[in-house]
Amino acid sequence: MVGMSTTDDRFELTVAECARYVARHGKMPTRHTPDAGDRSLGLFLQRIRQADRGTTKDIILSPDRIAVLDEVLPGWRGRGARRDVDEQIREIAAFVKRHKQYPHNRAVIDEAEPRLYRILNHLRRAADGKGNVALTPERCELLDKLLPDWNRKADV
Repeated sequence: MVGMSTTDDRFELTVAECARYVARHGKMPTRHTPDAGDRSLGLFLQRIRQADRGTTKDIILSPDRIAVLDEVLPGWRGRGARRDVDEQIREIAAFVKRHKQYPHNRAVIDEAEPRLYRILNHLRRAADGKGNVALTPERCELLDKLLPDWNRKADV
């Protein structure tokens, strides 16, 4: 585009790369994505969402940029956030099935274990009305289906 700054060019290229990721994987990239390059896309989206909510001043989210996001990356505002938590629940369930135990806070079995422990802990706190995870009825149903005793007070 004529008159675009290098920053605008980079912004549009990164949004386009996010769209390619969605086309390949069927979901938005997250900051937990294993591949470092894809993870940087997830971090970019996280910062864009923060700018949209007004919780950061690092990124200026002009009406033109919002229009680019809406056109190239529908759902960028976070519809994927719920899906991401649901995916993490499935990842915890796979860990439990594979290892016959709940994840612990130290990497005893594999390197994902502490992260999965933190996610499960956030879900348990949400069940107690604490934290910032949205524990919807659908999410509770998924937890109860995949991890029937997910909210027990001690992992033995």
